[in-house]
Amino acid sequence: MQLTLLPRRILLALSAIVVLLTIANAAVLWVKFRWGHDSLYGLTPLFDFNREGNLPAFYSACSLLLAAVLFLVIAGQARKCNDPWRRHWAGLGAVFLFLAVDEAAELHGLLSLPLRRLAHTEGPLFFAWVIPYGILTLAFAVAYLRFFWALPRQPRLLLGVAGVVYVVGALGLELVGGAMVSARGGLDAALDYWLHAVFYTIEEILEMAGVLIAIYALLQYIATQRITLSLRAAAE
Repeated sequence: MQLTLLPRRILLALSAIVVLLTIANAAVLWVKFRWGHDSLYGLTPLFDFNREGNLPAFYSACSLLLAAVLFLVIAGQARKCNDPWRRHWAGLGAVFLFLAVDEAAELHGLLSLPLRRLAHTEGPLFFAWVIPYGILTLAFAVAYLRFFWALPRQPRLLLGVAGVVYVVGALGLELVGGAMVSARGGLDAALDYWLHAVFYTIEEILEMAGVLIAIYALLQYIATQRITLSLRAAAE
């Protein structure tokens, strides 16, 4: 069986999901800050971008997982062709697989409190997980620089934009959010501050957009390289 993936249609479909989730998030936050309804019959926890284990978090984890699968498909083809960059493609697949698990299980959030207590971080580093993740991101960028410049122009441009957008959202705005939460006296106090909600909404939109651009770039690359993936079940 062969599954045909059309990059533009998938881009439009995923974009529509992101738009709908953003509208739902904005609606429940409007009700929360305008009329003081924190639950709204369970809809606020279901759509609030700042909550875990809800529909936006589920979508984000699935999109990261899809990107991981696409990277690994390209890595498999690169291995067959003895491509010198095959390990780099596989490494990207592993990174995105970890990010998908991280998004689903909120692994990075578990690091913040012990790291903050250990390093006594405040201000922009209130969410202390940004320290190890920032270091790893920088090391990753250095390790993949030659691979990045070896890519054809279009995927290089799209993946570059995707990476910048995602990192600005995931790390850059997290620093802004950390400074805001720290200034308000902690996370509980910041949850009632509308500007904090604006910033974490933008943060999540940028993360979703970055992954979306990456998925589109990978689908385009798979199409131009004429990579096919066959699924077959063998009788035992």
